[in-house]
Amino acid sequence: MQTSDVSETTYLRAFDLAYSQTAVSILTKASEVNLQQYLGKRRLLFSLLFTMCLASVLIPQAKADFIGYYDLTNFTLTNTDNEQFPSFTDGTATTPDGGQSVVLTGGNGGSGIGGTTDLFINAAAAGIVQFNWAFSSSDPSSAGTFPFGCGLGFTGSCDDAGYLLNGTFVQLSDDILQGSGLVSFAVTVGESFGFRVETLDNLGGAGVLTLSNFSAPADPSPVPEPGYPAILLGLTAVMASVQRWKTRVRANQGGNQ
Repeated sequence: MQTSDVSETTYLRAFDLAYSQTAVSILTKASEVNLQQYLGKRRLLFSLLFTMCLASVLIPQAKADFIGYYDLTNFTLTNTDNEQFPSFTDGTATTPDGGQSVVLTGGNGGSGIGGTTDLFINAAAAGIVQFNWAFSSSDPSSAGTFPFGCGLGFTGSCDDAGYLLNGTFVQLSDDILQGSGLVSFAVTVGESFGFRVETLDNLGGAGVLTLSNFSAPADPSPVPEPGYPAILLGLTAVMASVQRWKTRVRANQGGNQ
């Protein structure tokens, strides 16, 4: 082999080695940048997930339907006689579908004397109460004609219904103007609200108020359900693992420099 051939071969090998080292250096730097970007995105993602999970535990949410704090069993049901005379008002409150709706039935005790049936609770937090309502009655007074009605001239309604806010009754319907609708109003924390069905005679058939799609402000500091601590613990463990991985990567990079 001639000297010129050896020199050329040596030069080419040296060039290839230098090129390879340069390429490796470039790829290594690019990998470091990509890794840093990847880790940055991962940290941001886990931070967002952690924040969302924590917010779901701490931020008050409106309770839908008659469940949780607003479970029917937590409401107070009262039957009150009018004019201090025993009227045997026997109204009831039931939920036929596990809390999706509540049926408040007024008195029909047969006494001929009026009475009210109230269902109420104190608001767990400040916010908006909203619900759909429908009122019906089989009382003959629904015809609005003498002598089946109540009141002056025996032509008025005998049953009516509405909602209560801090003890004030707002009528929504009666047995002559039976109907349905949507109601919403604001409450403050601890303020009493609820529903009422009133009868003037306790005869002829009860008034029935059906409540659905109910929502109300929930407790701002609920006790976390068992699943939440596990979720928080799992997220914390994942974030700790990522941090340890990041530390090892940096240590390896420092050792290779």
